[in-house]
Amino acid sequence: MKNERKIYTKNGDKGYTQLLSGEKVPKYDKRVEAYGSLDEACSFIGYFYEMIEYPDIRDDLFEILNNIFILEAHVANKSKSLDSLPAFTGDKITFLENRIDQYSNELSELSNFILPIGDPTMSFCHIIRTIVRRAERKICEFAEEDSTNNYDLVLSYLNRLSDYFFVLSRKILLLKGKSEIFWKH
Repeated sequence: MKNERKIYTKNGDKGYTQLLSGEKVPKYDKRVEAYGSLDEACSFIGYFYEMIEYPDIRDDLFEILNNIFILEAHVANKSKSLDSLPAFTGDKITFLENRIDQYSNELSELSNFILPIGDPTMSFCHIIRTIVRRAERKICEFAEEDSTNNYDLVLSYLNRLSDYFFVLSRKILLLKGKSEIFWKH
């Protein structure tokens, strides 16, 4: 009989999980909540990747997906050693800043808040943006009590990532020849 690899371990059946660095923690642990939010963002970005028809944007999303996996590893690793983790460096933040600047230069100046409506792909950018913001808040929350590897870089990346999806939402409307819908107050 062939030795099958099973996806389930039954280790989590009692409400605990194991961090990448080996520590056993409750599934409601703040660190688990933080990388769970990153995982959720990654899943939505993956779905968005499959929806979007623009090759340049798909290329960006592919890079972002890989970067979030690296972030998840850093957040899920409680130990101080970075030896076993993929490197996460400031050039990943610079990449996002360059895209934000590039897209922003193509867009009109903002004078009012934009509602997250006008096109399904544009609206989906806002869903991703808000999930990324939640992940950022969750990381800030657990980091008050416990450290994480590359904390400053992780937070900067997530802050830029939410900005990227805001600007990308506007860029998508421009590409589709649609108008932004502003908040009426």
